[in-house]
Amino acid sequence: MAALQRLLDHYEGRAVIIGGIAASLLGTPRLTADLDALVLLSIDALPELLATAKAEGLIERISNPEAFARRETTSHAMTASLGPNALELTPDDLRALLASRRGRVKSILLDQSVIAGIGNAYIHDILFLARVHPLRIANSLSSEEVEALWRAIRAGLQPSIDKGGAFYEKDLHGRPGGFTMDDVLIGYKEGQSCPACGAPIEKSKTGSTSSFICARCQPARGGGSAVE
Repeated sequence: MAALQRLLDHYEGRAVIIGGIAASLLGTPRLTADLDALVLLSIDALPELLATAKAEGLIERISNPEAFARRETTSHAMTASLGPNALELTPDDLRALLASRRGRVKSILLDQSVIAGIGNAYIHDILFLARVHPLRIANSLSSEEVEALWRAIRAGLQPSIDKGGAFYEKDLHGRPGGFTMDDVLIGYKEGQSCPACGAPIEKSKTGSTSSFICARCQPARGGGSAVE
């Protein structure tokens, strides 16, 4: 396992397929209890990775490693429908994605076919940092608001990446991530004080899900970003 971990740490990849589950590889590889195979996609070192995984007993048999090594994420059934990585978007990319959509901005950001990598654990803080209400229509955001949202996406995801993922996740060595509720700004903190203005954090129904917002910092129409 140590050799495989070193290889994963050395190369950057977009995704892993673990036990038939597609998972984002943002910094720390994830392990599931039903590990059948581990494949790092879209890197030149894939043959080396497969050989290392096989040598360490993680893969019992590779029926056609040459064909497998050539397979791209865009052609895999579990990743072909994913949108671009949230951390690889430029401000112009995000602006173009939102400009053509009239859906609620929260729903669009959570739609993995539009943008991959933003989940429920992070969306509340991302919108808070951008000072954008979750029910705003995506194509109603101004250019400045889109820029703020782009910065907020990076600021909202980076703390978890830096700490090896969330506390309920584990890496290949079985170590839990260090991102805890203490690192969360407003998500799941109904009734607590907004870290920016002190107003109580509210939980509101937004479509089929609930959102945690500061009504003062995230007005239904417009606002100013907290991320410069």
